Amino acid sequence: MEAAGGGGAYREIPELLEEMIEHACSGIIEDFFDEKEIYSSKIVNFLAAIPSSVNQFFYEKPQQNPASAT
Repeated sequence: MEAAGGGGAYREIPELLEEMIEHACSGIIEDFFDEKEIYSSKIVNFLAAIPSSVNQFFYEKPQQNPASAT
């Protein structure tokens, strides 16, 4: 499957995250389990929606259209 813009194939987030961690181990962080976990969680926190916006979505969705919320 081609990515939008024709730049390559779509990949799953865990695969991309692993590549980012491997790249970071070549000079940004040390190749230790704890440092990899901290770096990984920082990336995921950057990508994930804040809890309040997730809560708002799940609060508003059933009120707009109850059938589409399930």
